Amino acid sequence: MRVRVYLHKDQKEAKYSKSRYLAKYGISIRYSSNPYEMHRKFAVIDDEVIVTGSYNWTASAGERNNENLVIIRDPFLVSRYEQEFYRLWSKHYLSEEKLEAPIQEIRPLEEESYPEIIA
Repeated sequence: MRVRVYLHKDQKEAKYSKSRYLAKYGISIRYSSNPYEMHRKFAVIDDEVIVTGSYNWTASAGERNNENLVIIRDPFLVSRYEQEFYRLWSKHYLSEEKLEAPIQEIRPLEEESYPEIIA
């Protein structure tokens, strides 16, 4: 499985950023070269699922904030999101975090760690 994360440039030095932790475990990180706010929040999983919405992917988002998270299973939309990710990943980045330690197994979160989804 290949995992890549594209972040706002401020996350490289942000106090609570998890980017260095992810890079330590072999996840490729690139930082946006956009001089303005990079406010997109989405994930494409296994070429089948899009996760997107206002959800900030932080503890506050899951515990206190009023956020939304949308899960989409539509092949056409998945391909469009993938195209956009690849465009950003390949052309619009300032720097990249490199693997600093051997890749270790990253276990999935426990089921109760996932955000509550109300349909």
